[in-house]
Amino acid sequence: MFDLPKKYEQNKKIPKNNIILKSFSSQVRQKLTDYIKKVELSYQIAGEEISSVINNDYNIQVIQFYNFEIKNIKNAKFIANIFQQEIKALCILRLYDNKEEVYSFGLKRLNKNDKTQIVLEDSFLTKKYLNTPLDIDKDNFNNLLHYGNIKNKYDKKSFYEEMYIKAYFLKNIKAYNKIENIFDTNIWYQKQNLMEVYNIFKEIVKNREKLQNIILNSDAIKINENISNLILQLEEAIKGI
Repeated sequence: MFDLPKKYEQNKKIPKNNIILKSFSSQVRQKLTDYIKKVELSYQIAGEEISSVINNDYNIQVIQFYNFEIKNIKNAKFIANIFQQEIKALCILRLYDNKEEVYSFGLKRLNKNDKTQIVLEDSFLTKKYLNTPLDIDKDNFNNLLHYGNIKNKYDKKSFYEEMYIKAYFLKNIKAYNKIENIFDTNIWYQKQNLMEVYNIFKEIVKNREKLQNIILNSDAIKINENISNLILQLEEAIKGI
């Protein structure tokens, strides 16, 4: 996955009864039992070659990469939502059936009231890719997130956030296709600027999604004005990168 170094390889099969917890409702347990065929922890970035981040807000000592073989890709969102909440480590979940695959990402922080628990601040699924070596879109996705192409390896939080944001931009590239121009820039070292760009881009995506469900022309005009203003903000934020 993403040509991660062999030293991080795990290839550990995880029994279903170890991940389908008794604390889940009986309905959720039954669905997960029906939907999931097998789970593997394929890679785990640990150690301090890429520094851990431990403070009042984060406890990021590992990044985990899982393979979920499932019976039908249509259930991927349900499964991903459950396990991005349940897995405390930052992780990427590859969920695949015999035809297609998607990837799940999630941004997490510590719960301020209980540091043993996490809060899932944001998450998303990529578009579907063919579960074959012949998907050009999947090749582009894998190349973008290739370990050697991740610029900011200063710490595990920065490393994961770069993967997350690149994947989010790629999924929503039609919202503002010039965003791909920043993929190979040094914005990934500029945390404040990066998050500003990400948050503005997210608002553009949300507004474009609203536009698809608009009936009244007056509402569409207002949303298009919002999009135009957001694009101006975005272009100003990335100016000079």
